[in-house]
Amino acid sequence: MKKVLALVLALVLVLSLVACGLFVKKSNKVYSIGDTANTDTTEVFVSNVELDKVNDLVIVIFSVKNIGKTALNSGISTIKGSSVFLQDIPYVDYNDGYEYDDKDSFGTHSYDTFLDLEPLGKAITITSNIKVPDEVITNTSAPLLVKLRVPNSSRTEEITYKVR
Repeated sequence: MKKVLALVLALVLVLSLVACGLFVKKSNKVYSIGDTANTDTTEVFVSNVELDKVNDLVIVIFSVKNIGKTALNSGISTIKGSSVFLQDIPYVDYNDGYEYDDKDSFGTHSYDTFLDLEPLGKAITITSNIKVPDEVITNTSAPLLVKLRVPNSSRTEEITYKVR
């Protein structure tokens, strides 16, 4: 009986991990800083990416606007049953596979101050400080991307901006 239970639990775990990956649509398009990217529910604009050599930070300044028909939730609350987003974005992809996000960075995240993006409301500007190893800042020959996972009507879409 224990073996059957262990097998069932293992199967549930594997299926849940596979399902999480299926809900993120990865776009093949790579945007430049200053370009506006859209899903069918969200408009994203990365206005600036700064490389802070003193503190080893990638500072991403971007805005998000809800162009869909229902409220989008920032992840702080589950009001109105709206979709959760902005919890782990943006993140940095250095040299095609080394990924860093702002979870372990110091300072406050500007998106902690709002709960919902209402349909067709104003865009919210977000500044995110992402702590990275010194090499990410100094090795200018390696590719550096900023990736954002934002809502679309089916779940989530990953939008990529090229820094270098």
